[in-house]
Amino acid sequence: MKYQIAIWAILGLLVAGFWALFAFATFPSADPIRDAWFLITFTCPVALLGMHHALSIYAVLAANAVTYALVGWSWRPCGDNFVSPDKPRQDSCANPTASVNVHVVATGIR
Repeated sequence: MKYQIAIWAILGLLVAGFWALFAFATFPSADPIRDAWFLITFTCPVALLGMHHALSIYAVLAANAVTYALVGWSWRPCGDNFVSPDKPRQDSCANPTASVNVHVVATGIR
């Protein structure tokens, strides 16, 4: 579980780093940023805060890494329901019987 959260955090760091490089590469013109603004704010939510307050690139990288780590951590409890049929099941979501029924139907076991 720790490794998966770390992978989410690294992914958030890479996404923010990509948008920073994109901004540096297209600096004189604001048109590419304006065209990609929805995608930027969706993948790097701290960019909305950066519209109103000056943020350093390090703060944006760290905040996006933490945001992605929190997303990875919050989705982790339901992730065990999407395992392959040969692994034992660990039902940890709200309705365990629904996921067991889906598993039984998907594998053809009656």
